[in-house]
Amino acid sequence: MSQWDPNDPNNPYNQQQNQWGQQDQYQQGQYQQGQHQQGQYQQQPNQYPEQGQPWQQGGQQPWEQAQQQQAPQQGQPWQQQGGQAWGPQPAMQSAAFGQSAYQQGYNETFGDASNAMPGAVATLGVNERVQFLRKTYLHLFGAITAFAALEFLFLWQKSPLFDAITVPILKTVFGGSRFVWLAFLGAFVAVGWFAERWAQSDTSVSKQYMGLGIYVLAEAIIFIPLLAIAQYASAKAGSSINIIAVSGIITMALFAGLTATVFISKKDFSFMRGALSMGAMAAMGIIAASIFIGFDLGLLFSAAMLILAGGYVLYYTSKVLHYYRPGQHVAASLALFSAVALMFWYVIRIVMELSGR
Repeated sequence: MSQWDPNDPNNPYNQQQNQWGQQDQYQQGQYQQGQHQQGQYQQQPNQYPEQGQPWQQGGQQPWEQAQQQQAPQQGQPWQQQGGQAWGPQPAMQSAAFGQSAYQQGYNETFGDASNAMPGAVATLGVNERVQFLRKTYLHLFGAITAFAALEFLFLWQKSPLFDAITVPILKTVFGGSRFVWLAFLGAFVAVGWFAERWAQSDTSVSKQYMGLGIYVLAEAIIFIPLLAIAQYASAKAGSSINIIAVSGIITMALFAGLTATVFISKKDFSFMRGALSMGAMAAMGIIAASIFIGFDLGLLFSAAMLILAGGYVLYYTSKVLHYYRPGQHVAASLALFSAVALMFWYVIRIVMELSGR
């Protein structure tokens, strides 16, 4: 038999051809199997959403963009474990998280400052806001202390101010026409308006303190007739209750409670401005009518005015937290002092009415 006989199984050439044929069939089988797997992959793209997305969109999204979209998902375990994550994305998220936590803590302490006026202390940092509040309430305490000291000097009979100021005022108010008291109130309103404008000055610190000092002095003078009546009534009846002292304690308790309400609730009471303005105008009209006609205002009017004074405490405290600018702590303390003085006035009247004086 010839060595080239194709039917001879012992022919080396035929054995090599059989090996090549089996190898071709094996490779062809692997190729078909790969084609089959690729077909399954194309039929089930949802199983590989991250890898199949660039081909499914027909090349509309580059491979680099697909890798960038996958990067935050790959970096999350590192961020959760506290390790160093690759790329700038984790650092940006960490900074954003820190700023968010700081803003949340700031709002929880002082209230939301998103509605604050531009340039107000509420838009600044915590240190600036704490310093402003400290200065405001220290000046308020100083104004109340100065008011109490002046009233003591005005009502103490051994004081030189008693003969120089208190006695002429009492003779003018109680010995003259009832319209004198109306002029007295009008002068006080005018002086208070100018003092408030000076206290809000942004150019002169000395002018701010001058405005606050003049307003405290004006309040002390206008309180002389009312406090003299309360002092005389308590001494005449021989009562152990000091109307002025009791009224002062009640006023401070009410002021502290209303202030705590604003600080704890962090609510902005600036919406009360219109109602308070209308209430003040109505009160001035009723007071003027009582002077012209000659009727007594009574306990009900005093209670209504006490509510109005409480509304002013809420309103001015909200302004302190949200609307005053740096350097306006003197004006803020003057506004709060005016509300405290108004409350003190009508607390005295209510205590006198209830005690039968």
